[in-house]
Amino acid sequence: MIIYYIIGIIAIIVLVYGLLKRSKTNYKQTSRIQHNSKSETPAEYQKAITQMATTQLNNTIGLSEKHEFIPIEHIAFTNSGSRPTNQDAYFADKNLFIVCDGVGGNAYGEVASKIACTSLAHYFAENPTTTYDYPYLSRALHRTVQQFKETTNKYPETKGMATTVALIVFNKAGANIAWLGDSRVYHIRHGQILFVTEDHSLINELSKKGEDTSAIKKNFITKSLNAKADSEFSIQTLLETEIQKGDYFFLCTDGVLENITEEILCRELSSEDSVKNKAQKIFSLCEGNTSDNFTFQLIEV
Repeated sequence: MIIYYIIGIIAIIVLVYGLLKRSKTNYKQTSRIQHNSKSETPAEYQKAITQMATTQLNNTIGLSEKHEFIPIEHIAFTNSGSRPTNQDAYFADKNLFIVCDGVGGNAYGEVASKIACTSLAHYFAENPTTTYDYPYLSRALHRTVQQFKETTNKYPETKGMATTVALIVFNKAGANIAWLGDSRVYHIRHGQILFVTEDHSLINELSKKGEDTSAIKKNFITKSLNAKADSEFSIQTLLETEIQKGDYFFLCTDGVLENITEEILCRELSSEDSVKNKAQKIFSLCEGNTSDNFTFQLIEV
């Protein structure tokens, strides 16, 4: 009996020790996370936001499957060009496609572009709808601006970070295009440009006024996504009847345009190659020849 009694006591001690150790381990892990959150850099914070949002997107993106979207084929490329870092970012899902170009003149452009993509995509995933009208897109933008504000409040060194945005979202009624800055969306059919977004840039504004822009060495953008909430999307709506099978939508950051003129783009997209080969050809024309980061998405209806 004494032996069984001793064995029982030993078992209880082992059990209690195990519970205490687990509790201590959990406390250490919690403390470590809290400590890291105080010392992490804005880039690490952006990475954490992206990882968290990606998990949430994976859990919610299926909601959009309830709706019928125009069938599409898609391929994307991104590259740092001659720059040491890539401040471009993109997102692609069943019906939503985004490209962003972090403003290079400001610190943390790469953080801005990734937060913009992640936050916008997250809003679309959590708020499925059959129509993506101006009020909906405006709410998505304002939610992203709020994310920028939260980041700059937590990390003052990111103050002033900004990014361009160009997106297209398809639904059974057609598509909506929204943009800020000089990243572009093209709608092309049979080698002809049916629509292209108008750059929010100094050169474009001066050109519209008939003023000489030859002395301007850098194309300053006049609108961007930032924490100031001082810009609203420009929006173009395309009805289902305005989109045909075989149409192309081409989203790109301005780095692509260093080598891809509209003439070259139309020529490549009117060839008999597959979508993959067409995109690869465009990428090959940019690779090694581009000073800026460059990103594009090619979508075939």
